[in-house]
Amino acid sequence: MTKRVRAPLREPLLTRLSALAQRFWAVIAGIGVVIGYLGLLAFAARMTVEPGDPFDGAHAGPMPFTITNTGFVSLHNFQPSLGFCRLVFRSVAGGKVPVAFIGQPPDTESCSGPNARLVLKTQFVSEFDRDERYQVGLDEILAAHLQSREWDLLSGDISISIEFTTWYQPWGDLKEFRFVTKREADGKLSWIPVPRQARIKM
Repeated sequence: MTKRVRAPLREPLLTRLSALAQRFWAVIAGIGVVIGYLGLLAFAARMTVEPGDPFDGAHAGPMPFTITNTGFVSLHNFQPSLGFCRLVFRSVAGGKVPVAFIGQPPDTESCSGPNARLVLKTQFVSEFDRDERYQVGLDEILAAHLQSREWDLLSGDISISIEFTTWYQPWGDLKEFRFVTKREADGKLSWIPVPRQARIKM
């Protein structure tokens, strides 16, 4: 009499489905970790640009803008630049040209961003560490453009742009901060921040 050999029992379907589900959720968790890490890196490089105190347009002084590294990482190849949408000046020396401007003419309806950019090569910084500050003054730049200091600033629309690299983004990044002038009650001017793509009529 021969014995009947039983075939091995097949793995229950429920067990196989459970194993597949575990693998699926493991993959989803891994993707979530990667996305979270990339999101953290996106916020790691952050900075602020703060204008100085209100100033007299006829005696504007250095017109400083203070850049602060508020991120979690050091910035490398830090290169600020100044973008001109419009700067309008009035001669205070009684010259032949009563009004001068940089960028778009004073009678232009509105402006939605800089149409000329000046890279401040002398203010290049190889490494800009966390919590460090750096000040950019506009007086020397404007004096070079106007070739004289005998001008009264009437209004302005500019942007401060910063190019930089990080250890995780060696191809570089660019951040831009836009400011326009506001006439205060005492007649002085203040630089106030505005959205980069806003259409500003001056």
